[in-house]
Amino acid sequence: RLHVDISNTFRNLDEKAGAGVSGFRNSYLKVHTRAFADPRAADAIPLMQGFVDAYANVELPAWFYTAFSCIRLVSPIKTQAQNASDIPAVRPLGLGECLRRAIHSAVAADHREAFAEYFWPQQVAVGVPSGLTLLVFGVRLLLELRPDFVVVKLDLRNAYNEVKRAAILRAIESAPLLCG
Repeated sequence: RLHVDISNTFRNLDEKAGAGVSGFRNSYLKVHTRAFADPRAADAIPLMQGFVDAYANVELPAWFYTAFSCIRLVSPIKTQAQNASDIPAVRPLGLGECLRRAIHSAVAADHREAFAEYFWPQQVAVGVPSGLTLLVFGVRLLLELRPDFVVVKLDLRNAYNEVKRAAILRAIESAPLLCG
């Protein structure tokens, strides 16, 4: 059974981060890292830990995961429209629940080494310290050593939104290193 250590993640949450659909805020989570003299308040910490572990182990009802994944969609304007008949350029953002974000961050932090070992060197975004820096300097070094090489950016669309989440979950389930 997966245990997720939430204490460091909750302690380091940004209190200014936006709230999700429910209005739940990071400041509500940060208090779970304090010690309380009141027994009712002290009971909240292990109850939250139990909820987080149940969530991470997919022990909650299926409908909960659907509801918990809801987002608030906002579209800040990037550039104003030139005239009244034009549409301004916007940047659509999906704001998720801060508790869900915190749990996912804690899981990623707890399993950083396993992710790095499994995914390296095909990807450097998960579990690899300074992964982007390694990638940039690695490409620069390669081009210095091989001036006949050319680097081409192929991510013409937002690849993150094209990922098949079900395929990722199947791959993780088939990799014992990541399951546990």
